[in-house]
Amino acid sequence: MRELMKAEHFKHRHTFGGKIFLISPCMVLALAFLLTGGGKSDFSAGVWNWWYAMFLSGTLSAACYLSVRKDGRLGYHNLLMFPIPPQRLWTAKILCGALGLFLSNAVIYLGTLLGGELPKGAVSGFGGLLAVLLLTVGYLWEIPVFLFLSARCGMFWSIFAGVILSVSGILTVPDTSLWWLYPAAVPVRLMCPVLGVMPNGLPVPAGSELLDTGVILPGILLSLMWFLIFGIAASVWFGCWEDRR
Repeated sequence: MRELMKAEHFKHRHTFGGKIFLISPCMVLALAFLLTGGGKSDFSAGVWNWWYAMFLSGTLSAACYLSVRKDGRLGYHNLLMFPIPPQRLWTAKILCGALGLFLSNAVIYLGTLLGGELPKGAVSGFGGLLAVLLLTVGYLWEIPVFLFLSARCGMFWSIFAGVILSVSGILTVPDTSLWWLYPAAVPVRLMCPVLGVMPNGLPVPAGSELLDTGVILPGILLSLMWFLIFGIAASVWFGCWEDRR
């Protein structure tokens, strides 16, 4: 699997798709710096909030589309010609997307550190590290979903789904007891006690149930469950591609 992931990375390393996981978080950092003045204590909170509330799902959907675009133009012959189970090739794409997701979250964290705001700002250093972990785990399940939509339906539906998931995850049930029923609401709910900021950018009120850290472990397990379900389903679907040609 490591060699397959290396081959996937090599194929896209000089393309925009191979760099989007760096470009997108850097744009968020620059935007936050400009809008907050860079020296205010709400810089770190603003960066994290804007990242997961507005940009993260869109970044994933665009990256997944760019990951399959070149292969799709060739009818996936470049993948299916190898004596390797197609499921393993698709799993390599998913895992490369997962590494890119982690990289983007790490760039956000390092950017807030370089901005000098994390130690003294609204988000603690430990909170930032925990946010990297939880946002990576919480959004893993979107990768196989976006890869499937990109391969099956094209760019529009993949990007559109990214927008819908981003908005619906914030507007649905993250502040109710039903947050765990909707996968897109899980990472949003987990960020409230970690960052101390609600999805709308306002501080979580003292004594609010949104500060309950007891949701973190169930949220991690739920996110991993959805990732396994969608990941296996998408890999099996691609494994049947040759039979549909």
